Amino acid sequence: MLRYIFVFYIWLQNILLMRKILLAMLLAVAIVAPGQMSAKKAKDPVVMTVGNRDVRLSEFEYLYKKNNEQQQDSTTLDDYVDMFVNYKRKVLAAEAAGLDTLSEMVAEYNRYRAELAVPYMRVQSVDDSLKRVAYSHFLENVSVNHIIVAPQTATRTRKQQWALLDSLRGLLKNGADFGELAARYSADPAAKSTKGAMGCVPVGVFPYEFEDMAYRTPVGDVSPVFETMFGLHILQVSGRRPDIGRVKARHILKVTNGLDSDAADKKRAEADSLYRLLLSGADFKKIASEETEDPSGKNNGGDLPWFGAGRMVPEFEEAAFSLSDGEISKPVRTSYGYHIILREGYKKCDSYESMEKELGDMIARDSRGGLSHRRKLDEGRRRWKVTPVVKAEKLVTSVFKENGGWNENAKSVLSDMNSVVVKSRIGDVKIADVVKDMPAADISDVESAESAYKAAVNRIVDNMVESAFLAVLPDEEASYLNLLNEYRDGMLLYEISNREVWNKANTDLDGLQEYFEQHRSDYVWDRPHYRGYVLAAVSDSVADAALSFLNGTDIEDSALTAELRKKFGTNAKLEKVITAQGSTKIVDYIGFGGARPEAGERGRWVAYRPYKGEILQQPQSAMDVKSQVSMAYQKYLEAQWLERLKLAYPEKLNRAVLSAIK
Repeated sequence: MLRYIFVFYIWLQNILLMRKILLAMLLAVAIVAPGQMSAKKAKDPVVMTVGNRDVRLSEFEYLYKKNNEQQQDSTTLDDYVDMFVNYKRKVLAAEAAGLDTLSEMVAEYNRYRAELAVPYMRVQSVDDSLKRVAYSHFLENVSVNHIIVAPQTATRTRKQQWALLDSLRGLLKNGADFGELAARYSADPAAKSTKGAMGCVPVGVFPYEFEDMAYRTPVGDVSPVFETMFGLHILQVSGRRPDIGRVKARHILKVTNGLDSDAADKKRAEADSLYRLLLSGADFKKIASEETEDPSGKNNGGDLPWFGAGRMVPEFEEAAFSLSDGEISKPVRTSYGYHIILREGYKKCDSYESMEKELGDMIARDSRGGLSHRRKLDEGRRRWKVTPVVKAEKLVTSVFKENGGWNENAKSVLSDMNSVVVKSRIGDVKIADVVKDMPAADISDVESAESAYKAAVNRIVDNMVESAFLAVLPDEEASYLNLLNEYRDGMLLYEISNREVWNKANTDLDGLQEYFEQHRSDYVWDRPHYRGYVLAAVSDSVADAALSFLNGTDIEDSALTAELRKKFGTNAKLEKVITAQGSTKIVDYIGFGGARPEAGERGRWVAYRPYKGEILQQPQSAMDVKSQVSMAYQKYLEAQWLERLKLAYPEKLNRAVLSAIK
């Protein structure tokens, strides 16, 4: 039986851990009882009734199998039935106590309810497709030339900047030299020297819009104008090749950037000298730590992470990939200086299966992260017949035109309009509803005001669709319903158990003492104990002065430590103990006449004195053996509570259904 108690304890600890890691989700819905959440499923018979609560086979079987999967030794069905019935009784007791209506419980349940729904609010086929496309990028290296301009300038609007790039694109398609145009127009300072050449586009480094456009544009062609968070862009794809794989390397750098030719030549000579030293057998890692001018390399022996195409400057990349494993390069000149490279390993791109989680995490971090959820919301719009009302949209536009955009006048007019702007099976949206979600600041032009209005409408509709999905999810996804019920019941089980057993076993001092008196024979020591305080000090003189102070002052026990610190600072301390003879040298010394602990055994503490100490042959109160009594008292309270629950919530088992469970 103890093993089963332990199993449930571990399960509750897992519930507590889950409670700590949940993310806050803004979703205000009411907590509902399992009976309200349960779908009326065919072929899901009642396996038992506890009190007035039916438990269906799907719920019981889910928890029974999960329990056995998590344990080294399987629990027999009969034993688990007993555990399960008691668990349900405690949940019913929690509901009867109103714990399911407490605001903090409702809020926590709703947070978990929304968090648990997140994976179900995506379209799996979209996620799979995005990961496959992302993986295909790892299998190919694409080189590009690039021109970027600011979205707008002090003298040119966004539309004009877009038109500029569009005209450059036209020139390039007609044979203009990309390098000349990049040097002249690109906002990238390096373009004047690089002529816009970027080399290979590393996967997962640049904004996805940039990466995607590079991989979608044919070799030699020029991309349409596109935008990222950094500005407006056009690309020309200069080459494509199968992925060259990844290399593991170390390097030693001698920096020449910013040096004159004489100083740079000196760095070259230093690199040549180190190269000869390494060829003679010197340890690369040691030499790198001592000689490299790459700051990070001094701490790790020049170690570099695995890198593929586009991650390093072209000269470094070419040299590293041309080496064999274990081979050291001659000094390689880059814009940074001279590098000596030791190649340590090489590998091809990993399989899709081994990279799938990495691909999913990468997608979640950029603009692709919301595509699957967006598809799900669009499905919901079709499912619940979300339809805009064109007449109402035109009415809103006319108000913006009449009032010169979004301002107090427009807000006053629109706030009184109850015309339906969106119809659906899950509710209608009125113009006045949208006004509440509009920006507080004025918007001075009609086009921008319309955009803000449409964005507000979309936010409201998306929230409605999410709420609708959340409402039907328990009926449509058994796995979601099972997890939701499990978490809800776990919360209630923890709270009611804490009230009835755990907290009471630690705080009911009268009950603990009474239990101790009734079971005194269960708590017997085989050695005498010292009960009292240990006074420790930095010297005998301080110890004597501190003891004299304590004995000469009427201080409440709760204030002893604070008062001692006020008088003696950190030169003395007080610790309350109840310790058996032979357990520690200090207690043996102050309580049982043992040898004085040698100086240095306890750091700066060298002198010890007893304070309010006494020797007990056997425990005199529950506090003398509190941990043991508390555990026993807890089991006693649990047993008494279960007896009361059995009377309040009798069980009725459906043996025919139970016998079919494997």
